[in-house]
Amino acid sequence: MTDPLYDCPYCDGHLAPLPDHPDLACDLCGRRFEAEMILAYKGAEDAFVEAHHNLAIMVKRRIEPRRDVIESETRHLFRYAYNSLREATRHRMPETYRMAAIEMLAEISRFFSERGMTSRYEAGYWLRLLIEMDDDRTIGEIDARLQRPPRGPFDRLGRWFARQERRRKLKRLRLMDQQIAEIEQVIAFVDQPRVRKRSRYLG
Repeated sequence: MTDPLYDCPYCDGHLAPLPDHPDLACDLCGRRFEAEMILAYKGAEDAFVEAHHNLAIMVKRRIEPRRDVIESETRHLFRYAYNSLREATRHRMPETYRMAAIEMLAEISRFFSERGMTSRYEAGYWLRLLIEMDDDRTIGEIDARLQRPPRGPFDRLGRWFARQERRRKLKRLRLMDQQIAEIEQVIAFVDQPRVRKRSRYLG
């Protein structure tokens, strides 16, 4: 049985196992990755996609017996995805994986919280990391726009709105930073996830 071939998260190459080391390496750019991280992340990604597909079916169909079967399967898939993602987040991850992991964990923990399968602190933690990540990205996009020269009076008005939006995002970033720190104290992770990247705009 051959090992699965994964795409490199940085280029168009593929990851393959090294003959004398447990790491995987890209056959194009040469970057190396921990096999445990890649396998855990990819397994979680596959389970998450399947579970998300189930959620769409559950919305469309309202036949209770069938819904029960799908609900049970979805719980199992999300639980597998959650555990695999938590394993992957023990390692340093490529940026695309890190961001996707936060998005998946936010949705999975919300699903669990709605069913009493996890605490509101756990769900709140991943949601706030998602907000922090999105706001950080938005501020970067706004700053890039503001660095370009104005293109007329309407653009000047748009830039004014962009500055107001930046202030709102920065204010929420500060709030998220405070709340994330408080939740981390409550949860007291035994194995702290290595996915949070504190916003560079917080100083």
